[in-house]
Amino acid sequence: MVSGPSRSTLAGLFREPQATWWRQASPATTYWRCDVPARRLPGQVLSLRPTDIERLGKDFAYPRQKGPAVWQFPGNTTRALMIAGMQQAGIPVFLEVDDNYLLDNPYGGKHWKARIDKGEIDATNREAHRKIVPWLNGVICATDALAYHYERLNPNTHVCRNAIEPLDWEEPDKPDDGVLRIGYAASDSHIADIRLIEQAFDWAARQPNVEIVLFGLRPETGYWARIPVHHVGWTDDLAQYRKSLEILDVGVCPLKSGQWADCKSDIKAMEYAMAGAMAIVSATEPYRHWADLPCLVASKPKDWLRAIKEVVANRDEVKRIAGEARAYVMAERTITDTVEEWHEAFASA
Repeated sequence: MVSGPSRSTLAGLFREPQATWWRQASPATTYWRCDVPARRLPGQVLSLRPTDIERLGKDFAYPRQKGPAVWQFPGNTTRALMIAGMQQAGIPVFLEVDDNYLLDNPYGGKHWKARIDKGEIDATNREAHRKIVPWLNGVICATDALAYHYERLNPNTHVCRNAIEPLDWEEPDKPDDGVLRIGYAASDSHIADIRLIEQAFDWAARQPNVEIVLFGLRPETGYWARIPVHHVGWTDDLAQYRKSLEILDVGVCPLKSGQWADCKSDIKAMEYAMAGAMAIVSATEPYRHWADLPCLVASKPKDWLRAIKEVVANRDEVKRIAGEARAYVMAERTITDTVEEWHEAFASA
């Protein structure tokens, strides 16, 4: 069972919210970009509903809104009107993004249309998103690379890094059966990235006492049609997901560089570290600073094969490096270390 909040954190939850996050549909983005900072600020995380706007004479009121408003990647008419109304009521409004929604996602995100559709006026689209960005009191991004794109449209752009909430991560309970488990956790949007590791995983699966684990994404063609895999199905239960990662000794972070991918963050490497697994990361922008941290770095498929061979041959080193990576995350990448970044962003309005 995942540990519950500490007494001090519970006390924070009952303080008056200092900000309000208006979430979107994805449980994962809501957790990282809303729930984790809101728990420590403290703030509140709300889903939009019809009663969140009330007529007040000639004006409008927003009864559940407290402090600055933080809207997750808005891109439709309803959210645009709500944002404009809040600003007219004197409420500072920020946009929050963890991906580059100014660009087409080449590997997924098909619910985002390219342009405003007069036939579906409330459909989420990149054109509306781009129009909304300059209105805002500020923009909050997960990475420097992402901020580079958004600050062109809104100069008051801030970086609030993704951070671990330690209370949500137990001390890893690792299997002790002599099997080295190497895995990859990814959604279907990473179908191009998984091609980088297929040769390496094909080789590893044929070694004694090595097991390949895939979480979520499970291709069935090419190399993957013959690679024996322990598959863990996709889940929106994040506590269950965190617990499932504990079986890993090595977690991989393949990422094919590009305008979209380069704006992603290093969440995956941090998750592996907290689960007690050593990471192998791509030589790409999101993992650039990991080159100086406890991990291995790979670029081309041959590099991934070389890295996988290294961890299979040096299993004791895997444990040592995994321990150092977890210590780094706990020392420098928790929300207690980074919540001040959110305070500073809100103070800029």
